[in-house]
Amino acid sequence: MGADVFGWRGRSYGTAVCASRAGDEQIKAEAREGAWYALVQLPESAREVLVSVAEIVTAPTDTGPGDVKFAAAHSVWQAVGQEPDQRPWIGDDGNPVFP
Repeated sequence: MGADVFGWRGRSYGTAVCASRAGDEQIKAEAREGAWYALVQLPESAREVLVSVAEIVTAPTDTGPGDVKFAAAHSVWQAVGQEPDQRPWIGDDGNPVFP
């Protein structure tokens, strides 16, 4: 996990907004889960990478449970240039579904 994953808040809104917010630890946990999920879905030959989450951008009205995990998983697959056969998708209710 990067040291300043929420640093964008200060750059966008000023330093007063940089303080930790309720839920930040859960958001970081989802990013970790998503990166881990992505790696274990890949063939072993593609798992020999070091993943570091550098930035997590959320929006209070648009980011719900599972969204950061979903985004992190897709980011890892994009970074390594491989995707698993079965990826998570957005369900009819608008929430991520992880197979």
